Amino acid sequence: MVVCTLAVLAVSLAGPPKVSFRQESLNRKGWYEVSATIPRFLGNDLAKLASDTAERVARSRTGMFRKEYDANPKPERMGYLDWSTVVSLATDHLISLYGQCDYYAGGAHGNYDFAGLNFGDVKGKPKRLVLADLVVPGLDPVQVASELVIPKLRTMGASSVTEGEVERLSKEQADNFVVTQAGITWLFAPYEVASYAEGSFMVKVKWEEMQGKVTRVP
Repeated sequence: MVVCTLAVLAVSLAGPPKVSFRQESLNRKGWYEVSATIPRFLGNDLAKLASDTAERVARSRTGMFRKEYDANPKPERMGYLDWSTVVSLATDHLISLYGQCDYYAGGAHGNYDFAGLNFGDVKGKPKRLVLADLVVPGLDPVQVASELVIPKLRTMGASSVTEGEVERLSKEQADNFVVTQAGITWLFAPYEVASYAEGSFMVKVKWEEMQGKVTRVP
């Protein structure tokens, strides 16, 4: 039997836009349990783009998880996936958030990863932002991110960095960030830059450290 539940929690942020969180869950007894917290921003076209994209990303993750389980025999141990959302910044011209996906699909332990989602106005139109939209024109965004982040990961003791396995970020890693009032925070899941036992890494870089490389957005 599959059981679905839905709840809505409304939250007012400091200033526009406002955001509500819709909480959904689905339970296929003995197979898996899936839950998701999906944001809905109320405001202008940028808020609509952020809402639609955040919902699409969440549903893609939960849908892929269910599809894989539904295509295989009943598992020995029940799986789970929980998608949660954290909003780091929400203004009329910039919305930044990340999804955290906690899941177990067999094996010795569960895992989790992050999806940074950023939205802003580019040439007068709302757009999902990548780092290239924030970097000073003419600079390589992956190189910029690597120069800013790798030394901090080394200081934090991320083993894949300290042992020389990771010397440069991939484009996907460079684009996996959130914007805050203080700067940019890059998100790294377990196994990306260190062993599972070392956990995840959130690397914060202040705007002052990025002068001449990244434009200040908030």
